[in-house]
Amino acid sequence: MSLIQTPLKTVSNTNNANSAAIKKIFDDNELDDLQKFLDRKSCLNKSNLYMIYVFHIVQSAGVLTTSIATSYGETKYIWLGIGLNILASLITVFEKTNQSIAKKLDKDIQSIKDGTYVDEGDMASVFVEGQQQQTINPIQQQESQLQP
Repeated sequence: MSLIQTPLKTVSNTNNANSAAIKKIFDDNELDDLQKFLDRKSCLNKSNLYMIYVFHIVQSAGVLTTSIATSYGETKYIWLGIGLNILASLITVFEKTNQSIAKKLDKDIQSIKDGTYVDEGDMASVFVEGQQQQTINPIQQQESQLQP
């Protein structure tokens, strides 16, 4: 009877060890994702601040150029002013895109805080500083720890 119980205890201990290892991997993943999200959100906020200032400068320059060129009848400068206004519009589009990305990041950050985070979003990237991060299968990691 004791021979049968010994393997069962070993299997149970292995399952507990596997469960603990898997839980640790998921917890580490959430912490890594949270740090990435916070870094990206900070970067987006800073870039949006600069974009807002650049938008106003470019738009004002476009309006001023178009107004002055119209008063002097300079067609090519009118088009320059129109081009500056188009550039200002593009800057606004980039700013709005950054804002929508920041909102998605906020939702992911809040779900990590609430404990309901599921790593299925577009915001969780596997790229770190321009190089693809290598992921290790939990079983491979455990096998490498068992080998002497």
